Amino acid sequence: MKSAKDLIDRAIDNLPVEGLPYVGSFFQFIKNKQFEKRLNLIEPRIKDILNLISIEDYEYFCEKIGCMTLQKIFMDEEDDKAEYYILGFENCVKEEIKDEDKVITLFDIISELRMIDIKRLTFLYDYSKGKKRSFEITEDMTHYIRYVDEKLERLGLIKKEIIECIEMDTDLDKVVVMSITQDVLKFMGHV
Repeated sequence: MKSAKDLIDRAIDNLPVEGLPYVGSFFQFIKNKQFEKRLNLIEPRIKDILNLISIEDYEYFCEKIGCMTLQKIFMDEEDDKAEYYILGFENCVKEEIKDEDKVITLFDIISELRMIDIKRLTFLYDYSKGKKRSFEITEDMTHYIRYVDEKLERLGLIKKEIIECIEMDTDLDKVVVMSITQDVLKFMGHV
């Protein structure tokens, strides 16, 4: 039985060298079409946000944060996350967030999250604030919840604590929402 590395090596060896630029061009074409579609959806919002920027802040917000926003939208694999990047950009402008390290960190966190992670995080945050709402997942997705929670914990967005449940004679996970979570969700327009 061949290993995956052997199969990959063999496939690469069998690729015609003259075909490699075409493969790269094809993927770039697909990425550009995806970005164009996203840009068409968000262009009016970007124009509205740019109109909020004062002349003094234009260089920072437009050239630094605006460009970073568009780069993140271009590079992300999920179309739905474009909205969160735009909300982040809008909140930077409205709240006049000029701490570049904080902005970069918040954008990096959004980049790390998948839509299911964002949905789970907003559910946990709302639940921790007493808002009872359902977290809709299909039966097939239930096994992902542990993975998503572990990822959110690894990113420092939640903390799981084991609590003893005497009535049920078992231990339960208690999820504690971390303070950075509010910053991330506020940045994405949830709070």
